[in-house]
Amino acid sequence: MTAKGPCGSRRARQSPAGQAKRLPFWSPLRLVVAAAALSSCRPALPPPNPYLAFVACNQSSTVAVVDLAQLRTIASIPVAPGLLQVAARPGAHQIYALSGSGAIAVIGFPALRVVRTITIGPSATRMAFSRDGKKAYVLDSEDGRVAILDASSAAVTGTIELRKGISNFALAPNGKTLVASDAADNRLLIVSTDSGKTMASVEVGKKPGPLDILPDGSKVFVADTGEDKVSVVDINSRQLLSNIEIGAPPSVMALKPDGGELFVFADRASTMSIVDTSADNVEQSFPTGKDPVGARFTPDSERMYVLTSQDRLVTFFDVANRSVLAAIPIGTVPDALALTPDGRFLAVGGRTSGTLVILRTNPPGLITEIPAGARPVDVVIPGWLRPK
Repeated sequence: MTAKGPCGSRRARQSPAGQAKRLPFWSPLRLVVAAAALSSCRPALPPPNPYLAFVACNQSSTVAVVDLAQLRTIASIPVAPGLLQVAARPGAHQIYALSGSGAIAVIGFPALRVVRTITIGPSATRMAFSRDGKKAYVLDSEDGRVAILDASSAAVTGTIELRKGISNFALAPNGKTLVASDAADNRLLIVSTDSGKTMASVEVGKKPGPLDILPDGSKVFVADTGEDKVSVVDINSRQLLSNIEIGAPPSVMALKPDGGELFVFADRASTMSIVDTSADNVEQSFPTGKDPVGARFTPDSERMYVLTSQDRLVTFFDVANRSVLAAIPIGTVPDALALTPDGRFLAVGGRTSGTLVILRTNPPGLITEIPAGARPVDVVIPGWLRPK
């Protein structure tokens, strides 16, 4: 019998006795074979949509604006030193650029310039918006507080007092609960955003770090970076549900958009553990490329893109089939990743090259790299389309 090959051609089906030996998951040879198969036939593709990528360049203290249709940088916007994060405000054509020096530059579209600057504090580290875009929350880790912004007036309207040394927080989907990691005391703080009061302090594993809250707001998963665990806390009852053993200290987590699975990466061990978020247990564990530093899902949860810094790869992972589709070398240490809203292109910030690397998602392939600025650390691609 025959079966269709990857490009629709006919190939012989081997008998069980004559089947080739299956390659180990994430092996270099498997990656080469997969990439070659996917690139062997490339149909004509429509040109890129005119999305704009906003790239936070830490050392040059600029936000680069890259036109993904023309594949060139069309603006380089100066902001305050120590740039850490860029985020698109929901429901508005604005980009917020957070600097560690304590300022937020509000960049307007289509003007592509700073329209307002908000002063926060000298050690701002992280920012998150409410789903409706009306409020923003900014963590000042040194002072142990979260500033509350009214995004319409771009003014600080209040603060939530936590503890010094808080480095991670997550906002529940309903915007009413904030969860923060207290690494010094091995606890999670559950806080009401309305009253600003801490409703509970829950003991978890050692050095809690990155957090992910399920889409229904029922549970929060925290990476216990000081041991080989992920802790699970019920937000409503404010109780610890379980400690999930993953075999290595977790460093990065990625939650599927549907909330059904959590992918936990261990950078030192170069492994990935897949956690069933309803049963709170590990389904499978795999080796990855060297030093995974970030991952991003497609909105339908079918694919995941993984950055590994030591081998400088972007790996395309089929979530349902647990298989690697391709691994693309990009020639620079990756530091940030964004996917175009239509899912057709990836933009990767290259830490060592100062460029934005552009990849095609189907079939997987490297398109080009575009000069952006010194040390890109974050990138966001809003759904706005630039007029052609």
